[in-house]
Amino acid sequence: MARGQRDYGIYAPEQYLAGMSDMAELAVRLGSIVIFDRRGKVIDLDDFESPVLKWSKWLDALAVSADAILDSNYPKSGSQCLKMTVAPAPDDWVYVTRGFIPLKSKRIGIEIAFSLPSTNTYFNFGLYYQEPTTQFAGVIRVDFNAKILYYMNRTGVLTWIADVDTFVSLKFIQYPIKLVIDQTTHKYVKLILGLTEYDLSTYDLWEPGGAGDPQMYAEAHLIYRAGAISHLYLDDYIMTIDEP
Repeated sequence: MARGQRDYGIYAPEQYLAGMSDMAELAVRLGSIVIFDRRGKVIDLDDFESPVLKWSKWLDALAVSADAILDSNYPKSGSQCLKMTVAPAPDDWVYVTRGFIPLKSKRIGIEIAFSLPSTNTYFNFGLYYQEPTTQFAGVIRVDFNAKILYYMNRTGVLTWIADVDTFVSLKFIQYPIKLVIDQTTHKYVKLILGLTEYDLSTYDLWEPGGAGDPQMYAEAHLIYRAGAISHLYLDDYIMTIDEP
């Protein structure tokens, strides 16, 4: 029995429906979490739906109530997200990391969405990779209080990128953020926050230094600033390669 369709069949006019040639759009309509920025090829993702947290968790040794746990209150997709908590204590912090093997692709992107940001905290999001003698990192800080975006410069100093609008702290309002770096030039490429894209291509990556085994890992880091105990909800982590 003959199967398939003519070469032009996918573009033939439809009487009642609209045809679809974009497979990324089809995936989104079927429930993919790769919704926000679809450039690059997805190599790793986490929707935080598993019963266990598939990230390494690190807490300040003097942490009062800092923690990172799976939570079902305010997910972006599915029924779970990651809830990060810091308490009212100087420099109280928590961060999670997710490792990956070294990649041949040199333009790497990482993306996540956050909700219910608090002006009591800072949020750092970054990608680290180890070369034989030096570690490099692209790290972005979102200052929810001052409403400023920073990047970590070559010497490890937080440097202004842009002032941003007030972040709305309401249930289920999600802010997607995506960072792209270039491992060949050891430079940032771009940052996307919400609907705004920032060109970072002239900025050198941070060089923490130090030899180590080849590896790379993404990091999400919540830091206490002032005020009461505070939380941040994260969901839909994505790593991409071959970014344009």
